[in-house]
Amino acid sequence: MKIVYLITRSDAIGGACVHVRDLAFALRGLGHDATVLVGGAGPFTNHLTACGVPCVSITHLVRSFSPKRDFCALFNIVSVLRTLQPDLVCTHTAKAGWLGRVACAMLRIPVTFTAHGWSIGDRISCNRGYVYCFAEKFAAMFTHLIINVCESERDLALSRGVANAKKHVVVYNGIPDLPLELLADQVCHQPPRIVMTARMEHPKDHFTLLQALAGLRNYDWTLDLIGDGPLREAIHNGAEQLQLLPRIKFLGQITNVDEYLRRAQIFILCSRSEGLPLSILEAMRSGLPVIASDVGGIREAVLHGETGFVIQRSDKAAVQHALQLLVTTPELRVRMGQAGRQRYQDRFTFDQMLARTLEAYAEALCGFIIPRQTLGPATGH
Repeated sequence: MKIVYLITRSDAIGGACVHVRDLAFALRGLGHDATVLVGGAGPFTNHLTACGVPCVSITHLVRSFSPKRDFCALFNIVSVLRTLQPDLVCTHTAKAGWLGRVACAMLRIPVTFTAHGWSIGDRISCNRGYVYCFAEKFAAMFTHLIINVCESERDLALSRGVANAKKHVVVYNGIPDLPLELLADQVCHQPPRIVMTARMEHPKDHFTLLQALAGLRNYDWTLDLIGDGPLREAIHNGAEQLQLLPRIKFLGQITNVDEYLRRAQIFILCSRSEGLPLSILEAMRSGLPVIASDVGGIREAVLHGETGFVIQRSDKAAVQHALQLLVTTPELRVRMGQAGRQRYQDRFTFDQMLARTLEAYAEALCGFIIPRQTLGPATGH
């Protein structure tokens, strides 16, 4: 089978990029023909090439709204799809999802859309929310199946009238397992190392974390911040003003995240909005207790009081309390980390996600082009 993935950004490798990369790589391993279309060129296109996944740059596809560039991007997508003639197009992220579905409607190609975090609801301003919601309702008319990465995302879409329930399925994010030697070392490490993996931009609330840590100066801890972005300088300045810089490492965008998780004892993700972030699943896979904001599908992954703590977003006092408990109680860290590791194995492995994704693709294609059974290992196109 020939599958095309379409995603907006190549300038950074976020969770949606990793999701697309892993699926495309796995499908090629099963003998299918998988190609990724992505806006522009950058770290993600370089990464795909290094992984042996074919990719095509859509020059005018950008995240921001630009009627002229968006029209050119649509024309470019249509042209590439005509050349590739895929059996199925799988769109990801808002802009690529909208343009890709319109292009597929023009070419009568079956298409899915995976919502990694709907651009509707309280994530954006009311006026923009109305526009985006209308746009999603319009694009849903051309969509054969909408894949949500958690139940909360599906519920949000249905509450806003984005398609009917029959078009929605839930496929939890999943990630490949690690060798045992890369699991976190929780043997009473002092001072405990806290780690946060997140792009440094507004939806990731680094400042709440810094303010919480400012109230824990009398405790021993260090912090690794993994990720880069437009707010890096502001976050650095904030840490300096709070006199936290000597304890914080700004590691930037790195490829060996697993190594830093192995050395850590606590994972935290302060966010204002999320779908089901891969960073939390990576931490659970490593055997780390997780502190995270109660947004998106995080509560579906992190069990409050069992595998970590789920707190209200931007609640500095709650973050501080959870951190204090884990910093001062090694046995709690170990118990929660082990429970998180077990929960990852039970619900969030890559093999589980891949199997359910193939079922979703078959559902999208059923009665359109090919029968269900062709979605196993390929026997030829």
